[in-house]
Amino acid sequence: MHGSWYQKAVGDYRELLRQGTRIHVGKGTRVVDSQKKLEYVYYLEKGVIALVDLMEDGDERVFRYHKQGELLGIFQLYNMVPSLKNSVQHTVCHIYDSVSKSECVLYRLEPRVVLEFLFENPEILVEQVRSTAKINMSHCFRYSKMLKNRTPNILCEMLLEFAHLSEGAWKLDKYFSNAEIARYLGVHVVTVGKIIGKLKEDGLIDRKNGQLVILDREGIEEYLGEKNMKY
Repeated sequence: MHGSWYQKAVGDYRELLRQGTRIHVGKGTRVVDSQKKLEYVYYLEKGVIALVDLMEDGDERVFRYHKQGELLGIFQLYNMVPSLKNSVQHTVCHIYDSVSKSECVLYRLEPRVVLEFLFENPEILVEQVRSTAKINMSHCFRYSKMLKNRTPNILCEMLLEFAHLSEGAWKLDKYFSNAEIARYLGVHVVTVGKIIGKLKEDGLIDRKNGQLVILDREGIEEYLGEKNMKY
C-alpha cells in the first residue's frame, strides 16, 4: 500500500502510463544521465532513486530522493521546450543524475508522449512546475536549517517525506540506514544514531526488520518547526 500522495499521482498519470513500458532496474543503475541526451522520461512506481552530483573530491552527494509517483528526467524535458525552460529557469540551477539506490519498478516513457500529455493536461503541467520550485526551495531551507544546527528537525522532515504506508504502518525503505541518512544530511553517522535513538526512546519511531517505522506521526511533526531536541 502507498500513501494518498502516491495514489493521487497514479490517478493523474494513469492515461500516460498506459503508453509506457513497465521495467525493472537493479541497484546502482544510472536511470537519467545529465551528461547525455534525454532518451526517455521515467515514472517511479516503486523503489529508491536519488538525484546525485559528483563532488570535486570524487564523492557522490545525494541532492534529494525521488518520491514514488514522480517523473524522472523532467528537468531535462523542460530544457527541450523553450516555453517550459523559461518558466523554470529561475528555479532550476543545476541538472543532476538519477541513480537507483535499490531495485526499482519504473515506467519508461517517450519524451514526446510526456510533452503531449502535459500540454493536454495543463493542471498537471502547472503542478509539475510548482513541484520543481518546491524542490529547490526545500533544498535551500534544508541548508539554512543546517547552518542553524537544526539537524533533528531536518531528519524528522525526511522521515515524514519518505515514509510510505505499508501493512498499516508508515515505513521507510531499508535503504535508509543511519549511514545513508547521515550521507544525505551531510552529518556524522554518530549524530544520526543519537537522534534516531532519542526518537526511539520517546516512542516516536522504531526499527523493525531493518526498516524505520514511524509510530507517532504527530510527535514527529512537532519537530517540523523550531522545537529543540536534547540528544
